[in-house]
Amino acid sequence: MEAADNLNTMLNMESQEESKADSKMVKKAKAKILSLEKDVLYWQNKCLEIRLSLQKLKLAKEQERKDQEEKHRALMNAMESQIVQITDEIEAVSYTHLRAHETVLDLVCRLLLEKKKKKKKKKEKHTK
Repeated sequence: MEAADNLNTMLNMESQEESKADSKMVKKAKAKILSLEKDVLYWQNKCLEIRLSLQKLKLAKEQERKDQEEKHRALMNAMESQIVQITDEIEAVSYTHLRAHETVLDLVCRLLLEKKKKKKKKKEKHTK
C-alpha cells in the first residue's frame, strides 16, 4: 500500500509539474496573442493615417486646381475687358487716310504687289 501511495504521490507531482508547464505555455501563448493583436492594431492605425494623408492630399490638389481655374478665369476676363476697351478706341479710317500715312517702304511694297497682281491678271487673260 505504501508503494501505491508513493506511486500516487509521484503521479500527482508529475501531474502538477505538467500542469505548471502547461500553464506556462498557455501564458506564453496568450502573451504572444496579445503582442500580435497589438501589432495588428498598430498597422491598422498606420493604414488609417495613410488613408487620411491621401485624402488630404487629394483635397489639396482639388483646391489647387480650382484656384488655378479661378486665376485663369480672372485673367481671361481682364484680357477680354482690355480687348473691348482697345476695340472701342479703334476708329475706322478711309483708304485715302491710310495712304496719307504711308511710308516709302510701304509705298514700295504696295507698288510691287500691284505690279505682281497685274502680271498675274495678264497671264490669266492669255491662258484663257
